[in-house]
Amino acid sequence: MKAAEVIKQATAAGIRIAVKGDVLLLEATTAPPEAVIELITQHKAEIIDLLRPGWGGPAEAEVSWLDMVVAVENEAGRHRIWCDELTQQADDVSLTAVERDTLQRSFASHARDAAIFEAVLRVIEGVRDEAVGDDV
Repeated sequence: MKAAEVIKQATAAGIRIAVKGDVLLLEATTAPPEAVIELITQHKAEIIDLLRPGWGGPAEAEVSWLDMVVAVENEAGRHRIWCDELTQQADDVSLTAVERDTLQRSFASHARDAAIFEAVLRVIEGVRDEAVGDDV
């Protein structure tokens, strides 16, 4: 099984994956299936290579349609995670005016980035469907 397929299964199970250095960060709203966690564990190095920019990641490897879709979905998800975190921080009443302004600008930036990645995903899917149909 390829890393992109594991990420796709994780996404379907409600798991968001991000990479920080050599660590996978997982977020889920409910307890994920143990089988999916085991797949992620088994393919950790490949997932990190796929999602990490540069260093042998997607830019240096042959990239399939599925790899592109998964990478874009993951990046959009990463920005949604940040937006959720920023929203929680914005509710903190102890923030100064400058901190609140900075937080709001960060929130707007991450929301814009998430929208861009979601638009890119729609373009990729449209081009893929036109070029090769659904048999990818």
